[in-house]
Amino acid sequence: MLFKKPIYWCYGFIITTVLLLVSIVASNYYLDFYGIYRDSKGKELRVYTNDRLSKYLLSLNYIPSNFDGLLIGSSATESYDLTKIDNFRVYNASFAAATATEEKIIASNVFSVAPVKIVIFSMNPYLTFRYGTLTNSMLYREKWRTLFSTQALTTQAAALLYSLFGKWSTTDAWGKKRLPIDSNPENQWPNVNHSVYLRTNENAFDEYENLIKTARLQGARVIGFNPPMYSKKYHLEKDLYDSYTRRVSSIFMPNEQIIDFMASKYDTYNNNPLYFIDGYHLSKVGVEFFSSELVKVINESN
Repeated sequence: MLFKKPIYWCYGFIITTVLLLVSIVASNYYLDFYGIYRDSKGKELRVYTNDRLSKYLLSLNYIPSNFDGLLIGSSATESYDLTKIDNFRVYNASFAAATATEEKIIASNVFSVAPVKIVIFSMNPYLTFRYGTLTNSMLYREKWRTLFSTQALTTQAAALLYSLFGKWSTTDAWGKKRLPIDSNPENQWPNVNHSVYLRTNENAFDEYENLIKTARLQGARVIGFNPPMYSKKYHLEKDLYDSYTRRVSSIFMPNEQIIDFMASKYDTYNNNPLYFIDGYHLSKVGVEFFSSELVKVINESN
């Protein structure tokens, strides 16, 4: 009799643990926030937490099931609205601190499931500043770890808050991150040393170039675009920036379109501090203008 209570307690603990695990797995499978386990065609899946991991998981099924184009970029382009590009559904695969390696992983996942008709490449130097993945979140095991993870519960809570208050959704169903808070770069850009990002990692640059080649082999229309930069910041780094731009431009074929938002016709906007929150990142009004301009130029060339 002295040993029965500990045994019962042990059985109870095991049963409770198993039931908890089963409920987590069932919940993750049923909610399927990343469109991994069931058909996600026609769904609109938002990102609520961890853009890097979430966009990786979405690239396994959701993105290729619902989109035929990609925008490759980093935080400078993650708020671009591409919903009005004619004839294509382009998912914004950009996210903060993205490397060329990470963007290549996402694109490769998409390419392996369905053909892509258009790939738009940001020519921002940040993509080739560092080589490799910054975390371990872009491994195939993450697909199965989502079944046993409590992250889906966190996502569920964020989704509930969004449905109730319209907040806490960081990224919409097209991959566009919520527009940034407006701020004046006059107070911020001197404190942000971005010049280090112009020091190209050769392995990362090779990854970027290989991704463009892979998109071509897919038969995709390849477009490069040189994102805007606040003019005062640009003039501090003009030689380095221009040198990088010439090099990255040379990757593209003569028949491939390059859209240059640093061209003189955009000086009025690049000189305006209200269009930026720092040297590279756009404010709300800046994002609205340049993303609509990107869409307009692409549509005019369709």
